[in-house]
Amino acid sequence: MIEPARLAAQVGNDNRDAKAAAELLQAAQRRQAAELAALGRAMHEHYRSELTNLAADYRHERSRQRATHRAEGATLEQEIRQRMKTELQGLAALQCEQRQTVAWRERSLLGR
Repeated sequence: MIEPARLAAQVGNDNRDAKAAAELLQAAQRRQAAELAALGRAMHEHYRSELTNLAADYRHERSRQRATHRAEGATLEQEIRQRMKTELQGLAALQCEQRQTVAWRERSLLGR
């Protein structure tokens, strides 16, 4: 009883056209999978190169901004130093004048 069922199943599975179509379909699927894998690798390489370029651009822009910041800071520091120097000279002159006034007033009895 098992043997006739096996033979019937074997005859049913012995469809050469279906096997050839299945093999073609499997080959097409393998080819498509290989194409997708190649596309994925290419996309990954493109991503890596873009990331490298982006990192280089970022470092260049950061160093440019730091240089600009340093130059502006140095300019501001010079301006502040010049203003402070002018103010300190004015204060020193005022202090000298006030000392002279106090010294002049100390000469008389009424000024003391």
